[in-house]
Amino acid sequence: MGPGETRWALYYTLSTLSTAGRVYVHFDSWEEYQRHKETVDQYAETVVLARRRTGLAQGRSWAIEEIPDLEPNAEYICTADSHVVLLKNFSCRGAACDIKRCDYPPERDEKPYSVLPCTGHYGQAYWNFRYQTFIYNCRHKPFSYNPLICIRRDAAKAVRNLYAKYGLPVIPWEEYGSDQQQIYVSVFRLYGLEETECVEERGPVYLHRANKTDYPFWKNRWTPERLAKYAVARSCFLKLHYPRELWSLIGNEPASCPIPDDVAKRLNDEFRYGYADFLRWFKQYVSGQDVEIFRKEVSLLGLKL
Repeated sequence: MGPGETRWALYYTLSTLSTAGRVYVHFDSWEEYQRHKETVDQYAETVVLARRRTGLAQGRSWAIEEIPDLEPNAEYICTADSHVVLLKNFSCRGAACDIKRCDYPPERDEKPYSVLPCTGHYGQAYWNFRYQTFIYNCRHKPFSYNPLICIRRDAAKAVRNLYAKYGLPVIPWEEYGSDQQQIYVSVFRLYGLEETECVEERGPVYLHRANKTDYPFWKNRWTPERLAKYAVARSCFLKLHYPRELWSLIGNEPASCPIPDDVAKRLNDEFRYGYADFLRWFKQYVSGQDVEIFRKEVSLLGLKL
């Protein structure tokens, strides 16, 4: 959990998620845990304090790496932001599950349910950090950066073992920026589209507090140091998962990632599925300003869609 989270947000997150399974909460520091101790101790099964790796992405990385062994009877491992509200229980059947949500503004932090009823969605198809098209309905989905995703236990172990083979954690960067998509896309690239699932239980399954860059919580979070680490997270996700033939379309951003070129290439060779499969899926949704870059990507990859 990142620093500075509000008491109400964490209360709703833990009190609702705890109705669906065992909750682990990851903190970077003892001091941050002490700030929220009363709420955390009431609802969390286990509190985890970072030792080797800190940063907003590392709680999710720890969960995918460690919980499969800590919870041998678990079917799924879900990772969530610290400002979500679970509305109902749900079931997953794929190796990776993306879950329909609604958003609420920070001004309703104490009363998130006041946004109901609302129109649910699955976020944007944001693989290249350029696409803005929102996905409202789907059966399968190869990409998610959403605040609540679930990964089947065997798939989590497969992703963990793959990155460990090359000396990397599941999320091989420190901070927020590409954490959920790194997990979800890695599972998709191992298992394929039919093993991803869009979960909808007759409407949105959870609420999420939307990000507003002018809101105090977010303004305080975006220090120059964190912005620099955010840039690293983006560049490394792209280096691992976005075809080199397309880098010129995004300002050669992946080139600044410190992951060695040979490691990135060997990892890519391990995956069975990739960005071309995403584009084949995205064809049915792409709209508006996204159409132009979509056509350029399809052309540069030599695809017939």
